[in-house]
Amino acid sequence: MMPAKTVNRILISVITAIIIAAAVFVAYGYVIFKGPSPTARNEYLAEHGEDSVYARIFGIPASDIPETVALPSYPAKDTGGGSLPEADTSVQVLEDIGEGKTQDQYGLIDDDGDGVVIKNVSGEAYEGKMIVVWDPKQVILGSIDLNRGAGYTLLEFCEMYDAIAGINAGGFTDNMGTGNGGTPFGIVITDGQYMQVSDAPWENCIIDNDGNLKLGYYTIDEMKALGARWGASFGPALIIDGQVSEIGVNFMSGLYARSVIGQRDDGAILLLVVDGIQAHSAGCRGRDIIDIMNDYHAVSAYNLDGGASTCAAAYGEIIDSPSSIQRLIPNAWLVMKKGA
Repeated sequence: MMPAKTVNRILISVITAIIIAAAVFVAYGYVIFKGPSPTARNEYLAEHGEDSVYARIFGIPASDIPETVALPSYPAKDTGGGSLPEADTSVQVLEDIGEGKTQDQYGLIDDDGDGVVIKNVSGEAYEGKMIVVWDPKQVILGSIDLNRGAGYTLLEFCEMYDAIAGINAGGFTDNMGTGNGGTPFGIVITDGQYMQVSDAPWENCIIDNDGNLKLGYYTIDEMKALGARWGASFGPALIIDGQVSEIGVNFMSGLYARSVIGQRDDGAILLLVVDGIQAHSAGCRGRDIIDIMNDYHAVSAYNLDGGASTCAAAYGEIIDSPSSIQRLIPNAWLVMKKGA
């Protein structure tokens, strides 16, 4: 028979855990239903309806439940009647505007000459960061040694590789939220070395030797033929060769933290993170991501591991607001210094 003190400690621990869980549950409901974004509220109600526990708790009448949240029709990008060119930084228009600053053809300004521009992005229900890298060859995939058995935080990856910036990349085995980032899935390619391959049909994201971002269900032989130098897996692809993926739009219908990699037709790499499930940012959907990437002139866009894994760093600091403490992740898209 357990001593009374031990029983009391167990009871206190259980009661404390229940109170914390209840507080988190109620806080999430207040963020969705009483927070600043009606979009977040309507999205939740459209997905879960009047039978939702939250709808009952907050007394949402059936008349307030949207029947549907219509998916907009995305026109395909105009590719000039032919296939899109591969990454060609020679078509970039970079103008010296004085005081050591350079401006590209889209009005983005590099203040310090490292070829990296960081911008705030925001919408009705979300906030995030966009990292624009003019030279695609500055972007690599940093990865763990698979024998290590555990991942690193994003800041640790940046420090290990002496990277200017980075965001989380591929997916990994998570074990109900307790994964240690040590078991990536899909394909992992670092500097032309195929570090891991699984048989699961994950849509792959690769960068070839010339800095071209390519998306698809490639076989190993196909990726080698494409000259894949860096690669990771998650998906889905949202924009391929200037064409919007309806599968991506419909599949990613909920509001979540998101991480995305994309590319402009002049070769610039786009690294996007959007905060989620927080008071300042409920998160975004696939169609929101496409809107953002279109605003930044993307001709390709690929969904990375999101949720609690979503994280962005630059110049030695976390620059977004992750929904949890920095997770251990198996790999990261990193921005290297010029000439590194």
